[in-house]
Amino acid sequence: MKNLELVVPQRPEELSEFAPIVSWAFHDTVDGAAQWLRRCPLDGLRFGRVDGRLVGGLAMIPMGQWFGGRSVPLLGLAGVAVAASARGSGVAFSMVSQALREARGRGLALSALFPSTQALYRKLGYEVAGAYCRVELRLGECPRFRSELELEDAQPGDQAQIERLYATLASERPGYLDRGPYIWDRVREYGGAPARAVVVRSAAGLEGYAFMGHGPTSDDQQHSLRLTDFVSASAGATRRLLDFLACHRSVAKSARWFGGAADQRLLLLPDKIYKVTIDGYWMSRILDVGRALELRGYPVGLECELELTVEDELLPENAGNYRLSISGGRASVLRVTRAAGARLDVRAMAALYTGFLPPRELARAGMLDADERSLSTLASIFSGAAPALSDYF
Repeated sequence: MKNLELVVPQRPEELSEFAPIVSWAFHDTVDGAAQWLRRCPLDGLRFGRVDGRLVGGLAMIPMGQWFGGRSVPLLGLAGVAVAASARGSGVAFSMVSQALREARGRGLALSALFPSTQALYRKLGYEVAGAYCRVELRLGECPRFRSELELEDAQPGDQAQIERLYATLASERPGYLDRGPYIWDRVREYGGAPARAVVVRSAAGLEGYAFMGHGPTSDDQQHSLRLTDFVSASAGATRRLLDFLACHRSVAKSARWFGGAADQRLLLLPDKIYKVTIDGYWMSRILDVGRALELRGYPVGLECELELTVEDELLPENAGNYRLSISGGRASVLRVTRAAGARLDVRAMAALYTGFLPPRELARAGMLDADERSLSTLASIFSGAAPALSDYF
């Protein structure tokens, strides 16, 4: 839609105009949509207007995403909504296209979102890049755990330590968010009220914490503990937090949290009293190929060089030939006249960059053209744990 203008709302009163569109798009009440919009910074919202008429909007959430132990500047997209009368007219494509160009101009290297439809976002250069897994622990079968560590209610002064502990552990987990205020506000809230927070301490300091609320199960006979965040830095902290959950088995049927499929806390459970399911997949988009490659981390000790060609119709600034040199856990990237070894489009680049799919799988899917040496080199460069997210946005 060529005549669509993406603008920043100037007054909070404008949110009431967009709330019914969000409500219709996401099957929410108008009040629920308005409540979500009020949690978004006004300067992070974008409204799509055609000749002054509001036809859609979205939220732009700047944060970071951890890869190789380094935080890469990320645009999180959320709430992409189109008015009912404007659906099918290219509004969503135009709005997101403009948002991506704006984010690239602001120096953000990546974008991520939870898609309502994959087809639209693939046209925009996104690709499935990681899993969002739900862990459900049956509390009725959960044993008690012994730990020497103390557990207590969190205090307002604990927040800085909580955020530092999260960042330390998240940096080791590919795909986890380097959270900003918007995400931390979601962690600290459940069901429109402050979440209950507990912390685990040792003589050395904070070793774990959890934020939670509770909601009904499908049979409504017992409630489920819903953890909006669950972090433990040691076996002792894990045992203490699991024991805290087990102590709720008379009033709660289960405890639920989100993250990756590989969860070290489950190793302490004596039997299979939990279920891990993929709740959904998130998609990623490379906004700036050179910056994205240079800003993430790589395996320390790996020394290699590779040339690759990237195709990108939406952001032609990304298209071209690159020489990628890896040394000391860092990368340097140069534009070159000709490249040999590997060719892929920006969609395949997203799945490769996050580590979601190894290069040989991308080649089998017809999304990567590379010789054997390049395939082996790419496998070494983008090796590591499977990418995941613990936050929904």
